[in-house]
Amino acid sequence: MRFAAVAVLAVVLAGCAGDDDGPPGPAPTTGPLPGPTTPGPTTTGPAPARDVVLLAAFAFEDCLGAAVEETFPVEDVQALLPPGFTARDAPGAVGVPSGRATATTEIHRCTYTAPGGTIEGAFLGRVLVDIEPPVEAFPGRDITADGHAYVFRMLAAEDVFSSAWAAAGYDTHSGPADITIQTVTGSVGLPPAGPDFAVLAEAGAYVLDGRAASSSSQDTVTFRHYTRLEDGRHLLWNGEAERTVALEGLATLATPDDDPLAGLRDAPHPTRLVGHDGTTYRDQTLLLTAA
Repeated sequence: MRFAAVAVLAVVLAGCAGDDDGPPGPAPTTGPLPGPTTPGPTTTGPAPARDVVLLAAFAFEDCLGAAVEETFPVEDVQALLPPGFTARDAPGAVGVPSGRATATTEIHRCTYTAPGGTIEGAFLGRVLVDIEPPVEAFPGRDITADGHAYVFRMLAAEDVFSSAWAAAGYDTHSGPADITIQTVTGSVGLPPAGPDFAVLAEAGAYVLDGRAASSSSQDTVTFRHYTRLEDGRHLLWNGEAERTVALEGLATLATPDDDPLAGLRDAPHPTRLVGHDGTTYRDQTLLLTAA
């Protein structure tokens, strides 16, 4: 029964994202996961466009995983973004000069929770870049948050989430997924001193492989993630992240040929491995915006 709740979600998302015959229906406001919309009072003329809540009050908790942070020239990243979104000029690692934007490929294994149930071992992955607050793309909307990112692609295991993200409208890559972090001998020469680890995270053709030293940091931030769909509407993912960084080191990243950032990797560029153990994404809402 745990998987049944999310399977319903995939069907509902398919109805929301693939319907171009008219404006979205009223946003569901009750229930653990979105259900069929209820028609409102009959009116004359076109109905006003409105946001559709695809998911509400959901979380990915106790996430174990890894992320590879890469930095590229801001102008190269900007060329990949749609109008209204601006790549953030901010170093993503120590010693990285200005004029570069940070891109992150991440794979996590978490516990998915929502009022309707829990799924253990849910994989959550994303390919995203840091951006400035996109106030031009969302005039009149409050998009206040500590961090903003544009999501190019969702990564998933071969499970119901791969279908759900694709049905919502995300470019989605899925495949066999696994994460392994183990203690190894030797030193990667990175402070602080402590145990060394080998990290391997996979989701289909995406493979994050690296060596890291133990680390320790924690913070809580609010975030907003954006994706523009072909019809001009947006997927807007809001939430709060309690981030626990347990490892920092060096990494290699293998991606499929159609990875959104593949064309930027021809030239050498800085990379950084970040390992997470216990990170939680809570109080999340996924919206399909009216425009």
